[in-house]
Amino acid sequence: MTVVLCPHPLPRERLRPAVGFLVLGLHLGLLWLANLYWPLQNVLFNAAPLVEMNTTPLIDVLLVLIVMLIITSPVPLHSVNLDMPSRQATTTVPEVVVLQIDAKGFVVWGGDRLASMADVNARIAAAAAQSMQPEIQLQPSPDAPYAFVAGVLVLAKKAGLIKVGVAN
Repeated sequence: MTVVLCPHPLPRERLRPAVGFLVLGLHLGLLWLANLYWPLQNVLFNAAPLVEMNTTPLIDVLLVLIVMLIITSPVPLHSVNLDMPSRQATTTVPEVVVLQIDAKGFVVWGGDRLASMADVNARIAAAAAQSMQPEIQLQPSPDAPYAFVAGVLVLAKKAGLIKVGVAN
């Protein structure tokens, strides 16, 4: 004769909260017994009553709650694949072009003063067409009109320049 204790075993996900509540019940039972013994301790040992609050039961309950949270938290079963960069770093440093805008709106490209915005657009288009695009450092003067600075940034974006920054 065969005795079957559990014809349908519980899956692990349903068993974990049950084990957690069992641990919680045992812990609360021990706390109850300790609270029964605590008042007798003062009588047995002729000690003065405690004036401060006993925080041990509070800490015990908090630890039990933390254990319950850990036991009942779901185990992540999914993964996220990330394409990490390779260790081969480029050793070539891109050319740095300093683009200055003065208070009257004139543009200086690497030391050469450009006559018009068409010249600026031609230089930006030539820089964007290079295989290794230069790093453009835009240095507007504090008195430069915002329209000129914004215009240069728009031209760089439309041309497809990637490395454009505003510097002091």
